[in-house]
Amino acid sequence: AKLNSLGCTPTIAADGIASPAASWGFEVSATSVRNQTIGLLLYGVSGRAALPFHGGTLCLASPYLRTPALSSGGNSLPSADCSGAWSVDLDLILWSRPPLAAGSALQCQWYGRDPGFPPPDNISLSNALELTLTL
Repeated sequence: AKLNSLGCTPTIAADGIASPAASWGFEVSATSVRNQTIGLLLYGVSGRAALPFHGGTLCLASPYLRTPALSSGGNSLPSADCSGAWSVDLDLILWSRPPLAAGSALQCQWYGRDPGFPPPDNISLSNALELTLTL
């Protein structure tokens, strides 16, 4: 994970069973995220990577997909803290895409904005997660 501009480390977590055959039930989240920022989950089945990326490390090999962007919430502005979190039901996303085979390894990493860093490094990256899809 990339240490954010407030000194927090966004951390990825998962809860549930990842299955492209299910339409809900597998939450992938990130905590210790800057409040009121936009983020999205990058995911793919192309394998692991360790690529320099805007002052951090991108842990997914290309090509990868992304979820729709969402707000981290947390404390209201003008407060600047790490009370934000991102969360998405990845089963819902996988269910709406072309099917992936059971047993496929899926890599995930959260990507978002960090207004405390100057461009082009004004991004946030969580650590990464690798899981195996089941039916």
